[in-house]
Amino acid sequence: MAVPALPLPTGGATHVLEVVAMLLALELVIGRRVIWLPARWERLQLAGPAGQRFARALLREIRWFERISRPRLRPLLRRRLSGTVFGAVVFALSLTAFLAHHSPDSTPCRPSGW
Repeated sequence: MAVPALPLPTGGATHVLEVVAMLLALELVIGRRVIWLPARWERLQLAGPAGQRFARALLREIRWFERISRPRLRPLLRRRLSGTVFGAVVFALSLTAFLAHHSPDSTPCRPSGW
């Protein structure tokens, strides 16, 4: 959800990421423990040297993050109710971002007399 929040002109690409966030949130709401992916996406592989470099760099970052992080609120977060509530909140926020009107010339803090 961080990428759609960036104040960059993306030409609608953020809507795709918001839809993905909403689908993942719905999976949390219904209580899935494993992320569902379309069969076509499951068959994709990172082929070639560039794909292998990307995979190694990504794994290095993930390992670094897991090394410095520690579990917090584990008993609370393992309950289905907390996953459902978190999924509902993420879905609502993603839907709000998806439906928000973005215009290049709309400035939220500009006084009307300027």
